[in-house]
Amino acid sequence: MKIIDRRTQALGYPGNGIFPRRSHNAIKYIVWHYTGTTGSNIASHERYWRNNNGWDLGGYHYYIDRAGTIHWNYDWSICTYGAGPANPYTLHISLEASHKSNYTQAQIKAREELTLWLMKQLGLSGDKMRGHKELPGNSTSCPGYSVDELANFRRELSKKLGSGGAQVWSTRDL
Repeated sequence: MKIIDRRTQALGYPGNGIFPRRSHNAIKYIVWHYTGTTGSNIASHERYWRNNNGWDLGGYHYYIDRAGTIHWNYDWSICTYGAGPANPYTLHISLEASHKSNYTQAQIKAREELTLWLMKQLGLSGDKMRGHKELPGNSTSCPGYSVDELANFRRELSKKLGSGGAQVWSTRDL
């Protein structure tokens, strides 16, 4: 699994602004997103957020490119702009895709492994994953799955966490 640590390069870092912070135990959900595009990268998304939305901080703690490489953008203590009013209690993972039908297998695998690892680190159960569209105050189709599909993913995450099936990473790996 390839992970690129961009925490000193992501929009708003280092220290270019005052951002809401939280303790790790404030995080209650891992939120899945897609970017809505397929031919881009995290730096171009950041330019868009800054130039079109006026944001001084990005939307995703983790971004997974088409090859399945994980880009770690923000420390967990930073409240990113991923889901409006839910940001204080959510951690965000996004895949570069315009619809669930064009997620790559590498992205799906990386997202699952990262989600399971984060849940173990944060003491969250498998039912604490949400699609962006499931959060209060968010009217979106993101991440492209139906409510039933998201519920099925939560059941699978719960099974894998219960069986110890998550890949064990150390923070050195990330």
